[in-house]
Amino acid sequence: RTLTFRVSSGQEVQVQASHARIIDSSGCWSKIREAYSMADASFVVERCAWGQTFRNLFLEGEHTGFDPKWHYIFASDTSGSYFASLGGQKWVLSVGCLDHEEAMGWFREKEATPEKISKLKAHVTKMFPKAIDMVDDEEWARFFSRRTFTGQVVKCSRINHGEAAVLIGDAAHAVLPATGEGLNSALEDVKVLVEALVASRAAGTPWFSTYGEKRLADVHALSDYARFLAEKVYLGKAERNRRQANMIAVAVARKIGLFGPTWNELTFGPEAAQCTPYSEAIQVWRQQGDKVRFLSDAIAFLANRGLPQEPDIAPIPPKEEPETL
Repeated sequence: RTLTFRVSSGQEVQVQASHARIIDSSGCWSKIREAYSMADASFVVERCAWGQTFRNLFLEGEHTGFDPKWHYIFASDTSGSYFASLGGQKWVLSVGCLDHEEAMGWFREKEATPEKISKLKAHVTKMFPKAIDMVDDEEWARFFSRRTFTGQVVKCSRINHGEAAVLIGDAAHAVLPATGEGLNSALEDVKVLVEALVASRAAGTPWFSTYGEKRLADVHALSDYARFLAEKVYLGKAERNRRQANMIAVAVARKIGLFGPTWNELTFGPEAAQCTPYSEAIQVWRQQGDKVRFLSDAIAFLANRGLPQEPDIAPIPPKEEPETL
């Protein structure tokens, strides 16, 4: 077994790994995962493209009015944006656009013009109006010189290949940014991997296999929830209304005390300190949604009257790893 790495100069470096263990944390476009997928039919990888592309704006400011300890998500009908502190007075605004929006072709272009800058400002204003006064004039132009990036939700039928390789982080369970669990779940992977090492040594069992047994159910739960969020881009109007009505019904039931903590509470904020396993959190999410389904479907039925017939969800096109610009 040989690993081949291509460095920035274009030179290839080969590493002999026949007698080594591989811990793959190389992200959602993992080449190791794809190699195993092509070589082993029993290893199934499900993918769901984000359906949106992002580019970054950077800004500096001491008094932004935003708490640097928090990450902020803003949305509109043409995708969303992500705003967070980089430390000190530096902030980043990751601006997104939906891939199927033909009118947004300018977003991916590499040369700034007054017309494109005007369209960018209008696009950002829909999601995050305060950003207009926070970003300087030159930064709007620099936006078009930066590379775009996208990703995919990934679900693997297993996360270890015997004792030869193990997948962690996005290589094992890449999510959508809005899931808010990318870094958290990766850190938890490392924690469980170390616990599996200790347990396997004590019991005389294989390390990576022990990790797979301990972690797979939670990894699958996270991937399933992330795919549910990612599918929003591909939904028909009627199905989007059904899901929105169900989410609102769950929130109301929680507000009046009929339900306990929701998925968002179990994974964000004070309740997240309990570190509820994803496999348990998704059971709560599904049960709460099912209990109010009759009500939310009735509301959606009224909202959907007169809508044209269309599939609940459109086919999701495959996504190739973008080239680095």
